[in-house]
Amino acid sequence: MTRTGFKGSDNYTGQDLDIPLTPLYSAAELEAFLVEWLVNEYAVEEVMSIKKYDSAFFAEYALIPVAITFSPSGSIKYKVTSAMHYGDRLTVVVSKTIPEMGTCDVAEWLLLAEVKKSDITDIKSFDMKVYTIELARESR
Repeated sequence: MTRTGFKGSDNYTGQDLDIPLTPLYSAAELEAFLVEWLVNEYAVEEVMSIKKYDSAFFAEYALIPVAITFSPSGSIKYKVTSAMHYGDRLTVVVSKTIPEMGTCDVAEWLLLAEVKKSDITDIKSFDMKVYTIELARESR
């Protein structure tokens, strides 16, 4: 597979379900967020089973949840690539990779951006930017 590079970007200041981009500073806040915003009980259990997100992690880091509430194919993959700090705003950058061929099922994604607490002390607002990467299509 060959990447063709960034096609463009879409700015998101909110998602379809109005899920806030707000830092989570503890495992208890993460669990409360998941219970409030996810309908799927299995997804809550799955995320909370990630042993990395314990009190040692939250001593230094926070999580910023990014929800993709509609993806037209389960084959499209999303990944947090960075978090950029501009003045009092933090932008979470997400890559969206579209494969050569995909499925026609609908998917939702919950991404967790890991940021140092010390890097977001002066942050007053959060947003996200999605960059689309299309994989090269082979001619027939």
